[in-house]
Amino acid sequence: MARPRTQFPVAAEVDGWRVDISDLYAEERRDVLVVMTEGVAKLRYYSIISSEWVNCELACTPRELTSDEAAAVDLSVAREATAAAMLQANEDAASGRLAEARQNLQGALAQAQAVGDCEDIRRLQLDLGECLDTLQTPADYQSKGSKKLKWMGGGHGKQRSRGTECAYTNSVQRSMKSAASAM
Repeated sequence: MARPRTQFPVAAEVDGWRVDISDLYAEERRDVLVVMTEGVAKLRYYSIISSEWVNCELACTPRELTSDEAAAVDLSVAREATAAAMLQANEDAASGRLAEARQNLQGALAQAQAVGDCEDIRRLQLDLGECLDTLQTPADYQSKGSKKLKWMGGGHGKQRSRGTECAYTNSVQRSMKSAASAM
């Protein structure tokens, strides 16, 4: 199994990977993209209801994806790539490498454009464009870019990856996006 694609901490284990998702609260959900061709994925979590560790196994068998499933996977990959590019661009720009930071974001933008044209992809493209605009000069990065890249990168890394009625996980994130967009 390939390394899980997520912004949550990932550690290699003897028989796979461990993803530390931390606490979940009522009605929260965390998505982790795992690429498998076949085999069994083992999941272990602590249930506060039963006060014990619960083990699950998910079988993966090769099959053709429906067009909706393929689109959901493509969107998940694009969202994870966008988040990773934003966080890496922030690190590059903080080290004075604005050209590398812009290149990271342009690569993620090209990947998102290759996925197709849907509302979620257009939002990723808009956010990438906003971040690119804040990397024109060191002063732009210091005043806006450093915050926008960290905030958007973290937000995209923790968004739901499949059909939701809104693009952002909760009303606080939606209001923060609106406020940041007004800057």
